Amino acid sequence: MARTLFLLVFATALSLATARAIRRHRRQRLQQHAVAAASKSPTAELPEPCQRCKDAAAGAGVHVEVRVFESELPTAAAAASELGVETSAVTNSLVFEIRTSGQEREPILVLAPGDRRVDPGKLAALLGVAKSKIKSASPEAVLRYSGYAAGGVAPFGHLHKPARTFIEERVFANEEIWCGAGIKPAMLKCTPAQLVQATGGERVELAQD
Repeated sequence: MARTLFLLVFATALSLATARAIRRHRRQRLQQHAVAAASKSPTAELPEPCQRCKDAAAGAGVHVEVRVFESELPTAAAAASELGVETSAVTNSLVFEIRTSGQEREPILVLAPGDRRVDPGKLAALLGVAKSKIKSASPEAVLRYSGYAAGGVAPFGHLHKPARTFIEERVFANEEIWCGAGIKPAMLKCTPAQLVQATGGERVELAQD
């Protein structure tokens, strides 16, 4: 009797787990189809985060080209490989947090080339605070501040405007650059001058020596 009951409970649990896995797989396939359609048709409707960053750029008088790929491009190296460009031509949108008072924090946006790392000490000096008062935002904080998931952050269209925006000097070594466009499979193309125009970012040296 006990063995029969155990087998019945086990079979029910297995059935529920299988059903959840099937639903999750269907959702993933639907998202993949939507991304594939957007990548193949220039007139296809863009995913909301992509459209938001494109509209924000347009609001600043900047037209950007947004491309949606079939696979995710969560790193600068992956994006550069897909685009056929140097990693330095991919500009990362990095969200930091600065502690202003007590537990209050504000977002700081740093736009830096994909082949360089940001020096937290230089960033702290620019902000006029101790290094201990700044840190990289967690994925949850990135989403809360920007409305974009980490790995797909765009340089504009953030839900909460960054307190300061910095553009690393080496970004300007490229005539054209590629940035995240709101989701991991999407990238946008613009010039460094357009990046300044759309973000109001300050041109600074922040890369590690």
